[in-house]
Amino acid sequence: AVDGVEFYLQCASAFEKVGEEEVRGATASRYDGEIPADMLAEALERSGAYSMVEGLGVSEDSTEGLTSGMGLSIYLDNETGLPVRYDIDMTDLMREMMEATLAAVGAGDAMSWEIGEASVSVTLSDFNGIDAIEIPDDARGA
Repeated sequence: AVDGVEFYLQCASAFEKVGEEEVRGATASRYDGEIPADMLAEALERSGAYSMVEGLGVSEDSTEGLTSGMGLSIYLDNETGLPVRYDIDMTDLMREMMEATLAAVGAGDAMSWEIGEASVSVTLSDFNGIDAIEIPDDARGA
């Protein structure tokens, strides 16, 4: 999770604190920003967007040259500083990806479609909250 926060903080432009909200019972500071188009490949991989649309022929190769950024909100727990939620707005990006994909297969003008909203929200909790792990007897002697 910390690795993810470092990536988003590194590539987000014009991040600013926009307020505080309660997330899973804790007060969290919300920071809004945008991942610029030139850093989207890694962001899309991390968000799982490629796996959501790969059936449509969208891949890392088909997203080269995109101009839309991706809106991002990060919520940091005020007490611990740990991330407790990410909200990713992929509406403009998905619209542009669909346009490019349909144009690539010659179907851009042949069909009517609309993307109303495309977003991913990830809530995080229980950092280091794992119970003891017992090694199975079969594995002890290996």
